[in-house]
Amino acid sequence: MKFETWKKIEFINSPKIVGIPVGEYEISSHGNLRQVISDNIRKKVKINTTSDQRPRYGFILDNGKRVMPFIHQLVAQAFIPNPEGLPNVKHIDGNKSNNYVGNLRWSK
Repeated sequence: MKFETWKKIEFINSPKIVGIPVGEYEISSHGNLRQVISDNIRKKVKINTTSDQRPRYGFILDNGKRVMPFIHQLVAQAFIPNPEGLPNVKHIDGNKSNNYVGNLRWSK
């Protein structure tokens, strides 16, 4: 795998809710999530897993709503261009817990 890079989560675009997370979070190209505590401090976030092994995390948004996007969706939104506006993210190898950016693609 390549070097792990991090990007700030600017917004969450889930099927039902779109908003800005309360607090500052970063998602990595390897599917890791961390909270930004200060300029120098980052705290790794414990990610929940559904019964079918799909990692997700619960965010509170600026509008007061709670949303639990899947980690692969956050990775794709941050790292994979989607010029066609495709709605879904697929795991290329079929392994739903492998959220490495190179294993994801946008699909219909």
